[in-house]
Amino acid sequence: MSIDPVLQMRGVSKQFGAIHALTSVDFSLERGEIHALCGENGAGKSTLMNIAAGILQPTSGEILLDGAVTTISLPASAQKLGIGLVHRRSRCARMRP
Repeated sequence: MSIDPVLQMRGVSKQFGAIHALTSVDFSLERGEIHALCGENGAGKSTLMNIAAGILQPTSGEILLDGAVTTISLPASAQKLGIGLVHRRSRCARMRP
């Protein structure tokens, strides 16, 4: 039995001027899954998630929710659709002597 992804990003690209931050990236998430994206600095992890969260808009590609093409233009729109993003922090706790 095949389960359709609840979130699908197909062929997503993002350019900042002459810089290609993402080039034709595919990502899918099935209901109940939790993902962590890992990779080198500059690999496009934050850019991809910022697109899913409505912080950035893709240069090209499409986002599907429950199989329907959608545009996520604002973080508030993403939240209403049930998309949340936990931003990384380089220092989560302050160590005291």
